[in-house]
Amino acid sequence: MFWVVRVNKEEIVKIISVIEEWRSAAEKENSYFAQYALEFFAFNSLLRLNFGDGGEQERTLIERCKGFFSCNNWQMNDETKKAIQELIKITNERQLKNLTRNKKIKIKNEKDWRNIIEDVYVIRNNLFHGHKQYSRERDNKLVRVGYPILKWLNEILIENLRSKYQEENA
Repeated sequence: MFWVVRVNKEEIVKIISVIEEWRSAAEKENSYFAQYALEFFAFNSLLRLNFGDGGEQERTLIERCKGFFSCNNWQMNDETKKAIQELIKITNERQLKNLTRNKKIKIKNEKDWRNIIEDVYVIRNNLFHGHKQYSRERDNKLVRVGYPILKWLNEILIENLRSKYQEENA
C-alpha cells in the first residue's frame, strides 16, 4: 500500500520538473555536501507526493517509504550497490545513531531498506541539524556514499509517480 497526495497530472508534471531542476543542479555541484542537500530536497518532495495524504510529519513519510522499498525487489545499478556496500563498511566501523530515537542503526545487507533509508535520513539530520560529533573526514565519506543512494531512491520514486498517474489517466 502507498499513499499519494491528490494532485492532478499537470501539477505532478510541474512538480517533477522542479525536482529534476534540483537534481540537475546537484549533479553540477563539486561539493558532496551540496549534492546531498539538493538531492534530499528532491527526496523530501517525492516522499510527500508518493506517501503523503496531507499534513504528515516527515518521520511518518520516511516510515512509509521504508515499507514501500522493503516490499519490492528493485534492481539496483552498480553505482548504488557500491555506495550501499561502502555505507555498510563505514557504519560498521562506527554506527550512525538516530539521536531523537536514541537508536543505533545497523544495516544487515544490501536489501535492508529499513536501515539504509534510516541511515540516509540520519545523514540528512546530521547535515541539516548538526546534532553529532564532528568528523569532517567521516562526514565527507557519508555524504559521498549517501548521494548516489539518494539519487537512485529518487529515480524509483519519480518512476512510481509517473506510473501511477499514467494508470489513472489511461
